[in-house]
Order: sequence, then C-alpha cells, then structure tokens
Amino acid sequence: MRVALVPVYVPRRVWISFLGRTLEKHDRLFCFAPARNRMPFPPDERLAAMVRYSGGCLCGGLRYEATAEPKFAGHCYCADCRKASGSGFIPFMGFSRGAVTFSGRILQHRSKAASGADAVRNSCAICGGLVFGGEIEAAETFNIYAGSLDEPLAFRPTIAIFARQRPPWALIPPGLKIYADMPP
Repeated sequence: MRVALVPVYVPRRVWISFLGRTLEKHDRLFCFAPARNRMPFPPDERLAAMVRYSGGCLCGGLRYEATAEPKFAGHCYCADCRKASGSGFIPFMGFSRGAVTFSGRILQHRSKAASGADAVRNSCAICGGLVFGGEIEAAETFNIYAGSLDEPLAFRPTIAIFARQRPPWALIPPGLKIYADMPP
C-alpha cells in the first residue's frame, strides 16, 4: 500500500534548527505528511514550543529575536508614542529582558514620559527605523514595536492604553480592554 505525501508549509515565523543550522526568515521549510491528514510536522505542541518572534528595522541593520510569549500586547495612544511614530498610536509587545536579544547598531532617544521618567526609544543607527523601547543597560521589560515584526500576523493586541489622549480618527479595534491612562 502506498501513502501519498503532500508538502506542508511551516510558517516563516517558526525558526527551526534543521540539519545543524537555523533557518533564516527568507528560508522556506516544507515537511511531508500523509495526504489524508495534511498535518504539519512537527506536531502543533512542538511547533508552539519553537515559536520565535523576530524582526527589525527597514534596512536590517538592527534585529531582535524574542523566545517567549509577550507579557502584554496592545496599542498606546499617548502623545509621546504618537509623535515618535508619526501615527495615531504605536502597536507594542512587552517582553521580559531575558526573553529578547538584539543585534546591530542602536541609536537611543530619550524623552520625558507621562510619568515624568525618561522614555527610551531605540532606532537603527543606519536607517533610523523605530524598533523598540527600553534602555538596553537597565530595562527589565522591552517594548517591541509590532510594525517591526517579520510576521505581523503574530501580533495579537489585548489592550489599548492612554485612550484618553487618542485623537478621534485613531480607532480602537473592538475587543481590546481600554485604559484611559496607564494600567495599574
């Protein structure tokens, strides 16, 4: 008895150690599974354990990889984020210090946050693309700006913060928990 095998695509956002090397974002990996199942290999639970969030700036000079699920994800409508992004909000994902690594040349910019503390934004020193927030030497949490993700569909916001400062044309997607200011 012969079993027909069909290729099953494993998404780019899943980086897998394969044949002694790590697949890069532009690589494609196809596994073969029985045609009747069409289930990807490895099984979903192993696939989930290997998920990585990766991204970077426009020119690729500043890159990051996060190896855990974000602690929080949402949209920030504060004036600082609006001005830094040139948009109505910044979509962000918060990762603990130990879960994210950065590579490349970083240009840091400091400004006063609503709390009065310094807000540190990090851009690529080459192209100027805004990539993440948090001071490299001191932050316990880094805010990755979701627009810099290699796979934008990996972003799943759950909150909207500083909604009181939101301009009326910057819409809040349905289903987000809304905070007038910073959540407690």
